[in-house]
Amino acid sequence: MSTITLLCIALAGVIMLLLLVIKEKVQPFVALLLVSLLVALAAGIPAGEVGKVMIAGMGGVLGSVTIIIGLGAMLGRMIEHSGGAESLANYFSRKLGDKRTIAALTLAAFFLGIPVFFDVGFIILAPIIYGFARLPKYHHSNLACLSLGSCSLFTWRYRRIQALSPQRGYSTQTSAG
Repeated sequence: MSTITLLCIALAGVIMLLLLVIKEKVQPFVALLLVSLLVALAAGIPAGEVGKVMIAGMGGVLGSVTIIIGLGAMLGRMIEHSGGAESLANYFSRKLGDKRTIAALTLAAFFLGIPVFFDVGFIILAPIIYGFARLPKYHHSNLACLSLGSCSLFTWRYRRIQALSPQRGYSTQTSAG
């Protein structure tokens, strides 16, 4: 393909990205992935190679982690906007009582630290913590108390699991030994 053709494809991709984000209100991360896929196919990259090219373009290991973190951020945002965070907060408050909510969040963080990257778990956990903080029975000064226990145990649990079974991703070389 000629340079002019590739430049036109790139320009069309930028225009499509702007239209998706500004006009259609598509999440920027999803729009970027979709436009990247379409531009790669239009540029003549074989369909089987597009995923590899996209990950290499995003920066190797960082590319695969970026996709995971981006999808985790969208999941956290969906939990927050759907009212799921406040619903979970109300449920735990009813079942465990007001005095055990910090323990419930800490326990949730403990188990959440097993299968996911720390960044994704934190992004998923943050709306739930804010859901607790928004309840009328909690004052916003309790936000630090609510988040400190769960985040610190989540960090500890994540590092312990990572030391036992190193996960592919950034900073695992130091903990894998």
